[in-house]
Amino acid sequence: MILDISQAIKDQGAALRFSFCEDWAPLDIAPDTVTFVGPVAVQGQAVCAKDGAVAVTGSIHLRRSEQCVRCTKPFERDYDIAFQETFVKETDEADPDCYLYRAEALDLDKMVEDNIILSMPMQSLCSQDCRGLCPVCGADRNVTQCHCADKADEANPFARLQALFDQDKEV
Repeated sequence: MILDISQAIKDQGAALRFSFCEDWAPLDIAPDTVTFVGPVAVQGQAVCAKDGAVAVTGSIHLRRSEQCVRCTKPFERDYDIAFQETFVKETDEADPDCYLYRAEALDLDKMVEDNIILSMPMQSLCSQDCRGLCPVCGADRNVTQCHCADKADEANPFARLQALFDQDKEV
């Protein structure tokens, strides 16, 4: 996504509006991969200051394919991500908190990728009330009610720890 800012540089202070809609390859973020369903849409505006800095604000819309960490079912979710970033001309003294640009064009790809990565949840849930899988028989608790015992097996080394948690619930 290359944004030509030559007009914004000439008309300092005037907002240059932009809109892009492109297909994106999956992003590899260890240990996960961000897989997109459909194109990623980016829209916003760029304003060039007298010092050459360019303030870019806008939003990113995407649909992502995810897998629930509790029940392991695949699902899709929409994301709307607001951003506000600054681009500065590439120099030796460039601010490390800003994105760099050369000539009269901004390459928005890295900025968009960073904002997508930062907005992703640590764990994806298909719904807040997902009951997950039974740790004993593996049944999906959202679909069926299993009849496994809720008490820990005494042979399990963590059974004593579970007993401590059960005592706290009674008090």
